Amino acid sequence: MIEGRCCLLSTILLTISVYISVNPIVSAYVILVSALATRGFSFKVLKLFLPLIMVFSISALLLQNLNLILKFVAILSCGSLVFATQQSQIAGALKFLRIPEKFISVTMLALNFFKLITWDLENMKTLNLPKRDLLKTLASMSVLRAIGMAESLYSKCYNYRAFYEVRKVSKRDALLIAASILALILR
Repeated sequence: MIEGRCCLLSTILLTISVYISVNPIVSAYVILVSALATRGFSFKVLKLFLPLIMVFSISALLLQNLNLILKFVAILSCGSLVFATQQSQIAGALKFLRIPEKFISVTMLALNFFKLITWDLENMKTLNLPKRDLLKTLASMSVLRAIGMAESLYSKCYNYRAFYEVRKVSKRDALLIAASILALILR
C-alpha cells in the first residue's frame, strides 16, 4: 500500500510531467509507473473508463493528435494512484499539509462515494443491460446512494471529524517518488 503523502506528491509530479511534456514516451512511462505502483489496479481503473477513453480517442483522432490519447490515459493512471491508497492515508497526507479538517472530511466522503459508484457500475455490468439503460440505472443508483449517505450522516450527527493515519515512508514509497521525479526530468 502506498503511503498517503508519497501518493499525493507522486500523483502531482506525474501529472505535471504529462502536462508539460510533448514526448509520448513520458506518457507511456507514467502509465508504467502507475501500473507498477498500484500493482495493476490502474489497469482496472482504465478498463472502467474505457467508454470515456473511446470517446476521447475519437475526438483526438479528428484533431489528428494521437499523443492526446496517450496523455489522457496517463492522467487517468495518475488518478488511480489516489484510489489505490487507503483513504485514511490520504486524509493523513492532507492533515500533514495543514488542510482544514472539514475540507478533509468532505474530500474523503467524495472519494468514498466515487468508489461506491464504481462498485455499482461493475455490478450493473454483470446484469447485461443495454447501454442506454446502464446510464439511467447508474444515475438513479447514484441519487439513491447520495440520499442514503446523507440520511446516515444526519442521523449520526456527523461533525466533520476526519479519521486519518500517517505512517513512515517505506523504500517502495521512496522509489515511487524517485520514479516520479525522473518522469519530470525526462519531459
